[in-house]
Amino acid sequence: MLFIFSNNVVFYVSLLIFTTVLAGKAGNRLGIPILLLYLIIGIIAGFFSEIKSFISPHLAQNLGNVALVIILFSGAMSTRYSDIRKVLLPSCILSTIGVALTAAITGFFIWLIMHKSDYSAYFGIKESLLLAAIMSSTDAASVFGLLRERNLSIRKNTKSVLEFESGSNDPMAYMLMMLLLQSIVTPDEFSVGHTVIFFLKQILIGGILGLVFSLIIIKILNVINLANSSLYPVMILSCVFLLYSGVSFLHGNGFLAVYISGLVIGNKKIIHKHNIEDFNEALSWLFQIIMFIALGLLIDIKEMTSLTVPAIFIGLFLIFISRPAAVLLLMLPFRKINFRSKLFISWIGLRGASPIIFATYPLLAGLDSSQVFFNIVFFITILSLLLQGISVPFMINLFNQTEKNEETASEFNISFPDSMTNSMMEVELTGENLRAGSKLMNLHLPDKTLIIMIKRKDKYIVPKGDTLLKEGDKLLLIADDMHSLKRALRMFGGQKE
Repeated sequence: MLFIFSNNVVFYVSLLIFTTVLAGKAGNRLGIPILLLYLIIGIIAGFFSEIKSFISPHLAQNLGNVALVIILFSGAMSTRYSDIRKVLLPSCILSTIGVALTAAITGFFIWLIMHKSDYSAYFGIKESLLLAAIMSSTDAASVFGLLRERNLSIRKNTKSVLEFESGSNDPMAYMLMMLLLQSIVTPDEFSVGHTVIFFLKQILIGGILGLVFSLIIIKILNVINLANSSLYPVMILSCVFLLYSGVSFLHGNGFLAVYISGLVIGNKKIIHKHNIEDFNEALSWLFQIIMFIALGLLIDIKEMTSLTVPAIFIGLFLIFISRPAAVLLLMLPFRKINFRSKLFISWIGLRGASPIIFATYPLLAGLDSSQVFFNIVFFITILSLLLQGISVPFMINLFNQTEKNEETASEFNISFPDSMTNSMMEVELTGENLRAGSKLMNLHLPDKTLIIMIKRKDKYIVPKGDTLLKEGDKLLLIADDMHSLKRALRMFGGQKE
């Protein structure tokens, strides 16, 4: 009997993942956010009781936390200091004070419209602020997915603000949510002193251990010399979860620790870095799929639709009023970010998996209002992905956020380990370059410079001395140092690297 049950689980999970991957392909072509499709597939799967019986709020929360750790670490590891240095202060303000201000404005609005409704018993001021805190952070998975997977060419500073804010604001939303939840569940233990101690422990333990542990991980990775390079991504993943678990056990913010460690590790030289990044990205997508399906299975369509009207009002207020108000107010001192960019940043405040995962905490705490909260958050997430997600390309043009100096995409998808000091360059052959002859040996390249690949239309050619070259061929050059590369650059007429 156990064997049959296990096989059923494997079959249904495999079928759902396969379906979501195909749906994602179709969604990209139609301009529909992939994460929205994942949620919808989860909801549809919930109509089949045999599948729905596999999931519970506790399991969904655990899957969600695992997924968030992977997503935050992967996103942080691919963030470069050089990209965020100029926008670090406004991004940090948005991911901390911005989250709190958005929650405060939204919470007061929820209390105003709900305390005299049929659901008034569920919405005192604390409960209203709790629901707002759950929805206060922009979702890293949604923002990373939109900006990176759809290759949207947004102004560099704007994109950096969005990515850093969305990746780093979950810890603040989590702290607010947990603090408000404790104040409702155990009001006798709640005080101003408790609040201050709670925030200090969360930030200091999470921040310090995240930094220290990341430096230890870097040292271990670079000296351990594992026999199989495929084990490096596995090892770093285990270290990340050890960090998250340890910090959470010590009552620090595990999400903050993971994000800081990813940021530090991603900007240091480590062995097999590209393999680790590729592994993390693949795992991030897998767990996004599993997480959204699991959360979709938890929803009850009848209960959610009964809350349509208040959920629409709250969602529209969050999208059009509280988020823009918080962003525009807090970014007033930053004159280098123009007003159009600030409006665009305020619009791309997508809700996604994080709010739905956070909404499972009141469910497990046994709050009477928890199912209502979960249904409202789920509805608003769908509304956000529909309204904000689909409109991103239009908003880029409306607010003039297209990157004007966009670099030409590489013709060769080749990367080398960070430990290598070689320099690479791509050039296109002209008639002038072929005057001395049409064979590779006739080019007379500078010392310490090699041509390692030739692209001719859609074909790739491994070069030899007697390889015949044609005008328009694209060459991939590698040199021992930048000086040799510059000599080669002058030889090919000063083409750009």
